[in-house]
Amino acid sequence: ATTARILKLMRVRGMWPRDAFHMFDTNHDGVLTVSEFYRGVEWLGLGRMAVSQIRETFNMMDKDKDGMLSWDDWKEAFKLSEEDKLAMAKEDEAEPETPTFPDGPSSALMEDEEEDAASKGKMITPEMAARIEVKLTAHKAFNKVWDSQGTMSRTKASIWAPDQLQGSRFDFNKNKTKICVGYYSIEGTSSPEKDKKNPRMVLEFQDTSASAITTSKILPSVIRTVCPYPARFRQVWAKQRGKKPLYVWAPVPPSGQFVAVGMVITNIDEPPPTTCVRCVPIQWVVQTQCKPEPVWEDSGTGGGKAGSIWLVNNMNLMAIAPGHTPPVNSAFYDLKDGNLNVAEVVGALMASGGGSPTQAPQ
Repeated sequence: ATTARILKLMRVRGMWPRDAFHMFDTNHDGVLTVSEFYRGVEWLGLGRMAVSQIRETFNMMDKDKDGMLSWDDWKEAFKLSEEDKLAMAKEDEAEPETPTFPDGPSSALMEDEEEDAASKGKMITPEMAARIEVKLTAHKAFNKVWDSQGTMSRTKASIWAPDQLQGSRFDFNKNKTKICVGYYSIEGTSSPEKDKKNPRMVLEFQDTSASAITTSKILPSVIRTVCPYPARFRQVWAKQRGKKPLYVWAPVPPSGQFVAVGMVITNIDEPPPTTCVRCVPIQWVVQTQCKPEPVWEDSGTGGGKAGSIWLVNNMNLMAIAPGHTPPVNSAFYDLKDGNLNVAEVVGALMASGGGSPTQAPQ
């Protein structure tokens, strides 16, 4: 009965089981933990259910009793009729808007419930945006989403998603938040935090009009305005061999006003939810001057198209390129130094009426 309620709530949200699985899988490792499942069904609208009842549902769906829900477990629990499958295929062709889901594994599903300016029907103005400061800052919390174990490659590497973007529960900087603009890679399997030579950078937003113990009412709306989610993804490369398959995706910006500066990955051959990464305004970037730094190549893995991993910009974001030659610099962007002007971006968006520049800055 509970799975039927969950399926019904998915449809209310305009989602199919596949969409919900990818959206709830916040660390993109191809399985759902109890915590991810609980946060997901809470977001759907089952938050008033007892924890014990949700855990019972989870255990019932976990057919192989490994403590996680695989894609096979999920499909079995939410079987679709042939008519439903046809309807889903038609919706895919129409490329419907993806429901908004909170950023990253540490968001605790709060963004959908925040009482910010957008939820009250207010437009973000340049004056409101001027209260927001944005800067590049080194990040220290990461979640491993892939490593080269089992690929038989001659060198080792791993890929990591930024974690704790809203800070840990012990942080009191409630007027700040960070966003994911791409994933990171490192030689070996240690966390990128240990690479002191190349600190992995993220964008940090701060509402200067709110105190450190006060949650900003406009920050979520500003971020959604100036750093929107991509419209979709384009698959760049794939490697099935190894303990975990690797599928690499480049975000496609929603318009020419924005660019994607990084890439993300999944462990299944389907794109991730668009809510896993954000794009940045074209005013904040310049063509990178950083020489691509090699991290890993698939020599020795055998089969499939050759590929390699590189660090490509001043945020030390990961990029994966077909073949083993360095990717072309013109395909990547650096974030400009100094404070990134939010009010300028909001003003340009209002002035353009949704229009888009024809090319990125050089």
